[in-house]
Amino acid sequence: MSKAIAKTASIASGATASDVIDTLGMAIAGIKFPATFTGATVSVQFSLDGTNFHDVKTSAGGALTFTKAVDDWTVVDPYTHAYAVGGYIKLISASTEGGARTIDLILVSL
Repeated sequence: MSKAIAKTASIASGATASDVIDTLGMAIAGIKFPATFTGATVSVQFSLDGTNFHDVKTSAGGALTFTKAVDDWTVVDPYTHAYAVGGYIKLISASTEGGARTIDLILVSL
């Protein structure tokens, strides 16, 4: 049986990168942006140790991104994010945020 938990990613005013999110051995299954989110998309960075982060690319070589859907949940195939199991992620806004922002995440066990 899968387990699901809610987490948040916070981006400070004037910044693009979120705080570090411990995936707790789980994968992203949903994401919700606040209505005030400045960037049109976010990309993902991953780290095994929570310190050294690297961009996540798709199998086609492009950045893995999520497009903003204001105040709506975007469903994500968690198997796309199996790379993050047992590691840490940051979300990177495509634009400098004009205020402190909180992005809601749903993580599920695989």
